[in-house]
Amino acid sequence: RIQTMQQENAQLKAQILNSQIDAKVAELAGTLGVQAEKVPFLSKLVDRANATKEDGTLNDDNIKTAIETVLKAFPDFKSTTQAGGFQQIGGGNQGTAGGNGVDDQLDNIFGVKKK
Repeated sequence: RIQTMQQENAQLKAQILNSQIDAKVAELAGTLGVQAEKVPFLSKLVDRANATKEDGTLNDDNIKTAIETVLKAFPDFKSTTQAGGFQQIGGGNQGTAGGNGVDDQLDNIFGVKKK
């Protein structure tokens, strides 16, 4: 019974450590320009072998190095910024200038004659 409790305790400690590493990976990935929706995938690829110090605390430098290693192999994880920051979707010139507005188009479709 005591051995079972010790095993469960070790498993819980490992789960807590993994969740702390995942949180640190998410934090550092954001500062390195990783797309938010790709952080869970990045977290699975990060080498966790040297993620902790001897006293059990997280080693931020080693985690950051592990993230950078994955990003070198998979640069698609990083965000790409658009030049200009704006992409038009849909048709241009939707205003009424030139008599080609939405009302005019609907009138033409339904055969409404203007007075």
